[in-house]
Amino acid sequence: MANSTPFLVINPNVNEGKTEKIVNSILNSSKRILGDFEYELTTKTGDGISIAEKAIKNGFKTILAVGGDGTRSTK
Repeated sequence: MANSTPFLVINPNVNEGKTEKIVNSILNSSKRILGDFEYELTTKTGDGISIAEKAIKNGFKTILAVGGDGTRSTK
């Protein structure tokens, strides 16, 4: 069964760690824009891939990366 709820992969360590201080603001804005969603924070380099793969295995069809250039271009 497809899950239409978006899943956010959030890198709190971008922008010299300043993003971590605004995670709650990001979550509040995302709730206002997306409605219901689920998310997980990355904790180390390359984490976003395994988090996204896990979300896909759990049926999420929409994965959003929230972070800097490295979040989007991780291989």
